[in-house]
Amino acid sequence: MNPRTHDEIAKRAYAIWQREGQPDGREAEHWRLAEEELTREGDGGTTTPPRSPTPRRPTLVRSRPRKSGT
Repeated sequence: MNPRTHDEIAKRAYAIWQREGQPDGREAEHWRLAEEELTREGDGGTTTPPRSPTPRRPTLVRSRPRKSGT
């Protein structure tokens, strides 16, 4: 495992903060996520895909009205 520097973690935490829409009050979570991502990358693992800043709503599928058979 390659120990990361404070600056590396800070840069990654900042990038996470930006991609999540710059929310207030989540500094500790972003720092933890940055450490985890950098650790996985250093261990040869894959990184976590970026999370969407807002949850996606399901796509509504509307059926077409049926034509009367008269």
